[in-house]
Amino acid sequence: MFLNQKKIILGNWKMNQNLDQVRSFFEELETFGDISQGICPQAPYLSILENIRPKIGNFLVGSQNISSEASGAFTGETSIQTLSDFSSNFTLVGHSERRQLFHENDELLIKKINLSMEHGVGVVFCIGETLEQRESNRVNEVLSAQLTNVLPKVQNLKPELTCIAYEPVWAIGTGKTATAKQAVEAHRMVKSIISNSLPAKFSKTPILYGGSVKPSNAQELLENPEISGALIGGASLKASDFNEISRIAANIQA
Repeated sequence: MFLNQKKIILGNWKMNQNLDQVRSFFEELETFGDISQGICPQAPYLSILENIRPKIGNFLVGSQNISSEASGAFTGETSIQTLSDFSSNFTLVGHSERRQLFHENDELLIKKINLSMEHGVGVVFCIGETLEQRESNRVNEVLSAQLTNVLPKVQNLKPELTCIAYEPVWAIGTGKTATAKQAVEAHRMVKSIISNSLPAKFSKTPILYGGSVKPSNAQELLENPEISGALIGGASLKASDFNEISRIAANIQA
């Protein structure tokens, strides 16, 4: 799924988009064969996307979250089986909003990834530092802890189902964006951490950048080979913006 050497452009809609907006988005969506594209809608719309998403192998549908439990009395959660029923390709795990607002810890994230791997569902594992951590020169320390406290402890972690999204917390939804230099440096850190903590077969794990990616800065970010693609928030709500970022990625890929 992820080890295809193509740029990957994913949209995280968070708690946005009503049914009419979902349908309008896909009516206006443009697809590009040279890259992989995907959308993470709100959970109730997963079944809708199964029917209206582009019928091409490199368009992905993902969940914003899954339960750490396979089934049971967990009101309001989304099970891994539900994702499988709706042909969802992947799920986000470890997004900073889940860590901060819902207090998800490493043990919980390990359980979520274990379930995903068992069911053949891909994982986009999100990591990133706060502004205070960056300003105190702790970026490498923070990223290393977030990665090594989780991924090496996952049973049967599969390279083809594993993707990393580096999202500096201070740039998510703030309008601030890491400079290309800052993003590349962080991606190189992540690549080094992966090489030192996981088997060699993970050396080509894609590393996406997330944090106020938009058409005006996509070229500067995505043209760097260290950046495998983007996990987009606000700019993925408009098909025109998502199309433009995808077009930029496809032109770079070509």
